[in-house]
Amino acid sequence: MLRDALLNRLLPSQIRTLHRQAAAALEALDRSPARIGHHLVQAGDQAAAVRWMLRAAETSAALGAYREALSTLEAVRARAEGTDLARLLSLRADLLMAGADAGAVDAYRDALGLATDPADRSRLRARLARAATFAGDLETAAIALDGLVTDGSPQDTELLLARGNLAFFQGDLEAADTVASEARRRVALGRPDEWQMFELISLQGLVAHSRGEWFQRLRLELRSGARRPALAAGIFDSHLCVAEFLLYGPTPYPEVLELAASLRDTAERSGVLRALPSQPPCAVRPPC
Repeated sequence: MLRDALLNRLLPSQIRTLHRQAAAALEALDRSPARIGHHLVQAGDQAAAVRWMLRAAETSAALGAYREALSTLEAVRARAEGTDLARLLSLRADLLMAGADAGAVDAYRDALGLATDPADRSRLRARLARAATFAGDLETAAIALDGLVTDGSPQDTELLLARGNLAFFQGDLEAADTVASEARRRVALGRPDEWQMFELISLQGLVAHSRGEWFQRLRLELRSGARRPALAAGIFDSHLCVAEFLLYGPTPYPEVLELAASLRDTAERSGVLRALPSQPPCAVRPPC
């Protein structure tokens, strides 16, 4: 109420000036890109806010706050130009994909339309294929992958993931397993992005599930990844199969509690607050 009372005494031009001054002060301290971008937007200078809002969206995305990151990008999307616009569209497509939004396919098309670097185009085509596969558009996925070849670059893992997912949804389990195994070997020798490892584990889990080997695979991956920040950022409430496996499967409850506590600790250290359960791990009880 005090804030509103103070603001109501100011002219719009005065408020914009104050926002601009606040942005300049924060920029001098190189603090909080999100707040700098917010003040610039409120000051009416959306063009200057673009680079700060991009940084803020990337930070939110790294913490798994995908909808928040999308809202941040939308605030300045109309004023982004050139390389900033290309970067914004690419990130927007990745966020929609991470949120399982069917609009990711068209978003990748938009990003691809502005990409000029061959490596960027190959990466976006692989991601377009992955998004189209999950959306059920296998024809578009196949067209996007047509002509792309592995060349020893960091893009190879994404390409192999896209091929493996397409093969799985085409019903070719052998091809999907072969591609996933090859991608796993490359991951073991390199330094992949965490999301790539998460996607690879998901693909191998799908293959294992179809072969009746899912329980063993999930137990192994949860054990090896419980202390990884990306796992905490990538787990959502909708992972019902994982919860059912742990609560109703053969895993002893002391081990379930240990995994839950480890995941909670990782989420707290990583700042992924939405990955924290509403109750402490000790609240888990055997099913009736």
